[in-house]
Amino acid sequence: MPTTQNGPVAASPDYRKLHFALFATAFVLRIVCMLWWKSYIVPTVAPYNEVGRLIEKLATGQGFSSPYGGTSGPTGAFPPVYPVLGSLIYRLFGSYSHATNIALLGMNCIFGALNAVLIHKFGIRTLGERTAFFAAWAWTLFPVFFRWDISWIWEFSLSALLLTWVFILTMDLCEEGTTRRWIGFGAAWGFASLANPALVSMLPFSGLYAAFRNHRAGRSWFKPAALSAVLFFAVLTPWLARNYVVLHKVFFVRDNFWLEFQLGNFHGSTGLGFGPLHPTGSDRLLRHFETLGELGYMEERKQLAMAFVHKYPSEFRELTLKRAQWFWDGTAVTYQSNEWWSPWEVWWLSVISLLGLLFVVTRRPPGWILFLAVVVVYPIPYYLTYANPKYRHAIEPELILLGVYLFVVLSEEFAAKKKAAT
Repeated sequence: MPTTQNGPVAASPDYRKLHFALFATAFVLRIVCMLWWKSYIVPTVAPYNEVGRLIEKLATGQGFSSPYGGTSGPTGAFPPVYPVLGSLIYRLFGSYSHATNIALLGMNCIFGALNAVLIHKFGIRTLGERTAFFAAWAWTLFPVFFRWDISWIWEFSLSALLLTWVFILTMDLCEEGTTRRWIGFGAAWGFASLANPALVSMLPFSGLYAAFRNHRAGRSWFKPAALSAVLFFAVLTPWLARNYVVLHKVFFVRDNFWLEFQLGNFHGSTGLGFGPLHPTGSDRLLRHFETLGELGYMEERKQLAMAFVHKYPSEFRELTLKRAQWFWDGTAVTYQSNEWWSPWEVWWLSVISLLGLLFVVTRRPPGWILFLAVVVVYPIPYYLTYANPKYRHAIEPELILLGVYLFVVLSEEFAAKKKAAT
């Protein structure tokens, strides 16, 4: 045992066996469920979604192009990381097949299984060992957290993994604000942004919280933080430059916000994205998309959406409130009738996580501001566009930590009262 002048120092717990058990169990269960439910068999001709098309285009040498079908040319509508990873797998099989889909979904299962380990690590650093332990096993064992891993070739699982990872780096930075950690922090956020730019809404809270903790500890932070920002943009620059070269416009990672906005905002909208208004759901719109080009089409969607907002402001407000409700209560699950879970599998996590957040805000454990930002800030773009449970999967690791924290705090309070009464 290590010693100091003041005596022996307790060794840090060795969680390697636990982490191996979490990863192995989570991965095996996800693979078994995928094979048992045959979720690798898609109901439409592959590639069956925009990311699937990008994977095929990249793997067959056609470049990052035409995600909506047809021959619309180079695109900036999607971030590059997941399609590039998927194209490496596609190249091994040469075409879409059951084996290809199993391999791509298997990659998602790896991301989901790794997240069980990171949830434990992040939980220990913030909400305590008991919360971390039970939250990690809940993520590992509950099939409700498998659904995107085993059914969608998309970046949902990767986004959830990356957000937990950068939050762990934030806590590292709070405790040891070295220049090396600041550089790694900026580079990691740049990579996460190239996987899912929606995650960037958490960067200001992550960075400011780390800066505050370093300032309070009396450590120099301004210059390392500036260097971190340089690294963040350095990681982004090749992709931003590529978009400017091929599309002749500067934008942050992806250019399809106004398409997504318009899909949820039109007269008579239900508050959900509507397939026939999407180029993938309408041959007429796809031809129109090809005629206008990607940037022209996105500009047209912007004009249509803003005209709706100006003409029907009260309806826009009602739709926004409806989407905010549906983001948390799972109503939007019914929009996708081919999926095998129900709204109750969404709202129960919302209830316990929001109640857990009350304890986090009042008790303010380490990292409390990150949990607050996840619940309050992250969903805002989806309130404005359209709600779907798959878009909140990125924050579900933090939600399960909040939910478990609720029960841990209540159990401790009951135990304390019982002890005081005896």
